[in-house]
Amino acid sequence: MSWPGRSGGGYSATNGSRGYPAPSAGPSSSSGSNARVVAPRPGAAPTSSSHGSGHHGGHGGGGDSTPPSLIVGGCSNTTVAGIIQGAFASNGTNHGKPVYKKEAAAGAVSVLIYFWDERDGPSFSGWWFGPKVGGDQVWAYNSQKSSQSPPPSGWRVPWDGPVDETLRISLGSAGGGGGGGRGAHPSDTHGVRGMPGGGAAAAPRSRAVEDDRRRRDDERRQVEEQRRREDERRRQEDDRRRRQQEEEERRRREDEERRRRDEERRRREEEDRRRREEEHRRREAEAKRRREEEEVRKREQAAALVVRKVIQRVRIATPE
Repeated sequence: MSWPGRSGGGYSATNGSRGYPAPSAGPSSSSGSNARVVAPRPGAAPTSSSHGSGHHGGHGGGGDSTPPSLIVGGCSNTTVAGIIQGAFASNGTNHGKPVYKKEAAAGAVSVLIYFWDERDGPSFSGWWFGPKVGGDQVWAYNSQKSSQSPPPSGWRVPWDGPVDETLRISLGSAGGGGGGGRGAHPSDTHGVRGMPGGGAAAAPRSRAVEDDRRRRDDERRQVEEQRRREDERRRQEDDRRRRQQEEEERRRREDEERRRRDEERRRREEEDRRRREEEHRRREAEAKRRREEEEVRKREQAAALVVRKVIQRVRIATPE
C-alpha cells in the first residue's frame, strides 16, 4: 500500500506543546535555579554545554522558536521498538503539520513521524511512523487527525493492529539556545578546555558514544533479522506456490489421463456393440434365408407328390 507524500516547509513551535508529559527535571545548579538536565540525544556529537546557557546568564533571554524535540519510548514489539525508540527533532512539515526525524548516526535507518491528510481516504489519514513521508513501509499508526503534533499515546503496532498502550511519546528539550537568566550549572563546565572537570566528562561521553554504537548495532541486527525473516517468509511462500502449482499440474495430468482412458473405454464399448449388432443382424438374415429355402423346398416336394398322384390315377383309369 503506497501513500505518496510531499515534503513541506519548515515548522516552528514553542515549548510546552499540549498532550505530552513534561520531562523530568534534573538536579538544580549551584545557584539554586531549577535548570533542566536533558540526556544527550543519540548520535549527537559531544559539545560544550556552556554555549547559549546560564554560563552567560545575561544573554538569550528571549523565547526559543525551535519546536521541542520528542522522545519515543516503550512499544511491546521488540523489532519495531529497536527501530523507533529514541529522540526526534523537527524536520519540516507535511500536509500542514510538523514532521519529526529520529536523531541517529549517519547510515542508520531513517525514521520519521509525519501526518497524512484524507486525500487517499479517511482510513489513511492520521500520524505515521515510517522511513519516508508517504512511503510503502510503515511501523505504527495513530488515527488522531485533530492533533496538531504527534499524539503521546494511542499508537497501533503494526499500523493495522491493536493499540499498543506501552508506546509513548513525550517532550524532549527545546533544542535551541535560550534559557536566559539561568545560573551556571556545575556540569556546564565539563568538557570545556581550560576548566576543571573536563577529564571527568570524557568518561560519560565515551559511555554515551559506546551506548550509541551498541544501539546502532542492535538496530542494524534487528533490521537484518527482519529482512532475513522477510526473505524466509517470501521463500516459504514461493515454495508453497510452487508446490501448489505442481499439485495442480499433477491433478490436471491425472484428469486428462482419466478422460483419455474413459474415452478409449467408451470407444471400445461402442465398437463391440456395433460388432454384436452386425453379427446379430447377419445371423438373423442367415436364419431367414434358410427358412425361406426350406419353405421353397417343401412346396416343391408337395407339388412333386401331387404330380405323381395324378399320374398314378391316370394310369389306373386307362389300362393298356
